[in-house]
Amino acid sequence: IEKNNIEYAYALRKLEAHGPTRQQLPTWIDKYNNRCSITPTAAMDYPLTTCFNFYNNFHIGKVSFFLRPDVQDFLRAVNSSGHIINDRWGDSTIQAYAVRLFMDPQRITFLPNFSYIHGSHSNKIISTFDDGKSTNIPQKLPLWKNIN
Repeated sequence: IEKNNIEYAYALRKLEAHGPTRQQLPTWIDKYNNRCSITPTAAMDYPLTTCFNFYNNFHIGKVSFFLRPDVQDFLRAVNSSGHIINDRWGDSTIQAYAVRLFMDPQRITFLPNFSYIHGSHSNKIISTFDDGKSTNIPQKLPLWKNIN
């Protein structure tokens, strides 16, 4: 991963299941982008109105990306909005939007040939062998592979 300049690697993507986040966060993102003149870099096959997250109980993220000033400004703005506390916006979806807004898509990858057991979800096996087709989680999105 490091030799390929990958900054974020994930096993699965899924639609946000939490209603208030799914309804509020995309609108908030749109307003933030307009206010800050941000052009998203990695929509990943879906418009930003599609609220999804990386099933991130296992992922690889380059810390220096999340410490970049533009990413930190975004994360501070989300935190200051009060929605994390008041509406329970979750970290995985906020993290996904940070990646989708600011990361070069060439730096994002799917983790191939990887499996683990998610203990807090009834010991569900999460597998990326066969491009994740055998893993059955609610609201799973199809595999995204950057082909640029």
